[in-house]
Amino acid sequence: MTKKELSIEERLLNAKKIATYQRVSKEQQEHTRQNEIILQYLKNVENVATVDYKDKISATKKSFSKRQELGELLEAAQEKDIDAVVVSDLDRLSRQPKEHDVLRKLFQKLDIPVIIASKNQLYTSDDIIRNIIEAGLSKLETDNMSTRIRHALKEKMKNGKWRGGQVPYGFSLEETDGEKYFYAIESEMKFVKRIFEMYSTSGTFNSIAKKLNEVYGGYESNKKEKKKWTPNKVKYIVTNPIYMGVFAYHRFPDGGGYAFKERSEWKEVAKTEVVINAPITMEQWERCWQKYNKLKLSAPKYMNTSFYFKGILRCMCPVCEGKLFYTKDQRSNGRGSRWYISLCKKKVRADKLDEEFSKYWSWLQEKSDKLFQEEVRILLKNELHSLQAAKDSNAFMYNEKMELLKEIKQEAKRVTTDSEIGIEEFVKYENEVLIALIVTQQHLENQLSLLEQESKKLDFSIKKLEGVVNGPEGTTFDVNILPENFKKLGHEDKRSIVLMTVQECNYVFDEEENGKIEFVFHFPFKNYFEK
Repeated sequence: MTKKELSIEERLLNAKKIATYQRVSKEQQEHTRQNEIILQYLKNVENVATVDYKDKISATKKSFSKRQELGELLEAAQEKDIDAVVVSDLDRLSRQPKEHDVLRKLFQKLDIPVIIASKNQLYTSDDIIRNIIEAGLSKLETDNMSTRIRHALKEKMKNGKWRGGQVPYGFSLEETDGEKYFYAIESEMKFVKRIFEMYSTSGTFNSIAKKLNEVYGGYESNKKEKKKWTPNKVKYIVTNPIYMGVFAYHRFPDGGGYAFKERSEWKEVAKTEVVINAPITMEQWERCWQKYNKLKLSAPKYMNTSFYFKGILRCMCPVCEGKLFYTKDQRSNGRGSRWYISLCKKKVRADKLDEEFSKYWSWLQEKSDKLFQEEVRILLKNELHSLQAAKDSNAFMYNEKMELLKEIKQEAKRVTTDSEIGIEEFVKYENEVLIALIVTQQHLENQLSLLEQESKKLDFSIKKLEGVVNGPEGTTFDVNILPENFKKLGHEDKRSIVLMTVQECNYVFDEEENGKIEFVFHFPFKNYFEK
């Protein structure tokens, strides 16, 4: 028996209560394999109590701090309610090198040994190089899995095959000989054809939605519920080339939203058999698309809107997790209100939100020009100090990572020298140690590159601020942006002021689940309003 095995065995024998942790990524998955590994490992450990913690959540999409069972395990560790932790595999705790570093240091500080049962290894070991290799391999496995999934989806799209997701309105998805196809649902497709007919003549998204609701009372959803037509629903149909039998993807920016990429950036499959008997001709669809682009250029609603916080108001509840509110104007004949509505159906009245913001703006207006300039100059100096501190911190991190990169390169060189074969041979024969070192090296080099870019940005900002701070008195900020009264301005001016001052607008909840608005302002308004 080796010294390492004795060390782990002694730790288990001294434990009075052992916690086990298991994790799977999806609800339908079971912990069977992990449970068997842990039970087999602990079969010779006698007279000890065990407590099990089991999560069903992805470690790639959710950080360890957002896993309920792991959180309870960490609380038990901090309260000294457990003496050791056993997991089947390293990646059950996390798939991110940074998270492994945090967890390892936390358990070391609490003096709680964590044992990887499948390898009989101590997770809380001080062996830095080995820990880096283990974390690198875990990250490599995750990246490879993601790459394979993305490649499979990409191949499906290239070949004009359905990759999954919401089936477009008017179609049903059916499988024949292992392939999936869209078939028209006649009762729904009559609405699709009518929409294209109206839009290709004189209709707009708003007028079409209103007309369909008046004549037909809405449409029947997948849940057999009656729903109202909306301008966005009509837009989704008119602008989707699937209705002319063309399968297109990468139509929207990565950040999401309703805006389209340029048509030249779309990926359109030249030949696809996904759609059986396309309901709309190519000529009609293209005519509608040209009309949409023409109207979009002549009526830019992004600025000229009565919803001044559109695109920046987010709901921070556990359901929405920061998703944007959508807008709904229910005013009719002088009655009703404008509403921001979240995915979880929280409603915020637009005029109440405007009033909340106008308090900040009124406060700013009350300041005299001279006082405002003096206060902004102080804020600029404070910001300059913060930027210089950030630059120093950035330089410190850069030097630390450079030292670690040197160690990794030396270790990789030692591994290849000891075996008297080169890197290419190691990679060819899938040597896990060297692959992990190479992955970690690339990761560090990417981080160093990002730190260099950040350093350049900081230098630029510092130079700009120094120029303003050292400039003539009374020219720190253009006070012409201060209008006489926010409420008297037009929609476009109000929208401009909001976008200029507000970086984020969040709908948050207190312990009693009461909602309130929190503004995050751009500099210098951030320091000015929040001091």
